[in-house]
Amino acid sequence: MYATLFCKIGQLAGASFVIKEEATIGKAPGNTIQLYPAVISNRHARIFFDKKFNSYFIEDLKSRNGTKVDGIQVKGKERLDKLNVITFANTFDFVFQVVEPEVQAERNIKQPTDKREPVLAEKPRQSSPVSSAKEVSAPEKKQTIVDQGVVPAPDVTPLHQERDIPAPISDVKKTVVGDDFIPLPKFSRSPAKEARLPVVNQQPVETRPPEIVQKPPTPSFILEINFKGEIKKHTLREGENVIGRQSSCEVQIDDPSISRNHAVITIRSGKITIRDLGSKNHTYVSGKRIQQGKEINNNEKIVFGKIEAVLNSKG
Repeated sequence: MYATLFCKIGQLAGASFVIKEEATIGKAPGNTIQLYPAVISNRHARIFFDKKFNSYFIEDLKSRNGTKVDGIQVKGKERLDKLNVITFANTFDFVFQVVEPEVQAERNIKQPTDKREPVLAEKPRQSSPVSSAKEVSAPEKKQTIVDQGVVPAPDVTPLHQERDIPAPISDVKKTVVGDDFIPLPKFSRSPAKEARLPVVNQQPVETRPPEIVQKPPTPSFILEINFKGEIKKHTLREGENVIGRQSSCEVQIDDPSISRNHAVITIRSGKITIRDLGSKNHTYVSGKRIQQGKEINNNEKIVFGKIEAVLNSKG
């Protein structure tokens, strides 16, 4: 038994990990699972398997921004179910799933394939019949050579007896198709010369390509920063955008009043929220200091330390 941890949306979309006995999550290189965003602590959390309870557990390692399971804050060690949503730093949602051995074994079972022995080809005997299908006599069985392949020939029985049709009285037999009578040629005792009826009133089927529904474009936003009298524009992407002084931030502001990781602006489906990351000189929205996540509107004034900024929609 093992577990998987994967993220489908946001800045870490596509990240996937396998957890067996134990895995630590954090920003530092020594962790089993390394998450690079600044809001993740160096040693953020730990997921491990407890043989006594035959279950996985999660433990928050006194991280700065916390860990949640299904929206509930982790305090100490919490037992995990076979399927949970784990949130790191109130920002990144990962799906935790336990993979049972029997489920994995079912996935590895291969479907049986239909293998047939190839038909052996034999050279036809030299003879001069008009038909392309030739009958070859044998002591016990009869064989018919068709396209240089040998297949057993059925017992020759009059065609009218196989179809439960009364024997023909004359040389010409009539078959009703719709309201018309179509004469058929004389019945042949050779299966290769069996007459076939024409297809009546067969209309072509009209096919139409499926309609393609285009999704509306996701709106994008620009953070306009007034830095020493000069307006600098930064395009924000869907997900998390960290604002701070260090170069790894999505929006870098090289000013003494700005902390290394000052604040984070999160955009999800057009909804914009901002949260202070414990900065020294704080973050203000419309003149009010914010700490927890707060939703902000277009053209609302934001102040990071001593740096003023405005968020505008692109275009």
